[in-house]
Amino acid sequence: MKKKLMEVFPDLEGQAFLQLLRDVLDTGKSVIIKETAADISATDGTPRKIFIDLGYEPLTDGSGKVTAILATVTDITEIVMKRQLLEASEELAKDLNEELAASNEEYITVNEELSALNEEYTAVNEELTAANEQLDEISRELQNANDKLSRANAGLRVENEHLLLSEAKALSLFADAPVAIGLLVGKALVVESANSSLLQLWEKTLK
Repeated sequence: MKKKLMEVFPDLEGQAFLQLLRDVLDTGKSVIIKETAADISATDGTPRKIFIDLGYEPLTDGSGKVTAILATVTDITEIVMKRQLLEASEELAKDLNEELAASNEEYITVNEELSALNEEYTAVNEELTAANEQLDEISRELQNANDKLSRANAGLRVENEHLLLSEAKALSLFADAPVAIGLLVGKALVVESANSSLLQLWEKTLK
C-alpha cells in the first residue's frame, strides 16, 4: 500500500489514535484499549460512530529500536450497541419496577386508610346502634310511665267522682237535716255553710 496513515484514514484527524501511535514509537511500550469510540465516515461519506478494541504492539530491530507498530483493531460496535440496548432495557425495567413499587406502596397506604375509615365507621355504627337501643329502652320506659300515669289519672277521676258524689250526698243530708248544723272555719269563725234549720234558728237567709 505504501501510503501514509492519514492518507488512508483521514478520519483519524483530531482523534487520539495518531498520538497513541507516536507514543508507542517513542516509548516502545504497547497500548491496549478496550471499547473505545471512533468517528469514521461510511462509504457514502456519512459520518458515524463505531466502537473498537485496539492494540498497538511495537516491533523492534536487533538493536531494540522500534521500527514498526503492529496495530490490531476489532470492531465491536454491534456488541456494544446490543449491550447498550440491554442496559437501557434494564434501566427502563428498573424505573418501571420503582414506579410499580411506589404505586404498590401508595395502594397499601390507601388500603390502610380505607381500612382505618372502615374501622371508624364500624365503631360509629356500633355507637349509634347502642344509642338507638338506649333510646328504645328510654322510649319503653316513658311509655310504661305514661301508661301508669294514665291509669293513675283514671283512678283519680273515679275517686274524684266518688268524692263529688259523697260530697253531694253529704250536702244533701246536711241541708235536709232536722238539726241545726253550721260549718265554722278558721279562728275568725267564718260561717262556711249553714243548713236551713240553723238559718231558721238564727232567723237568717242564705244571702
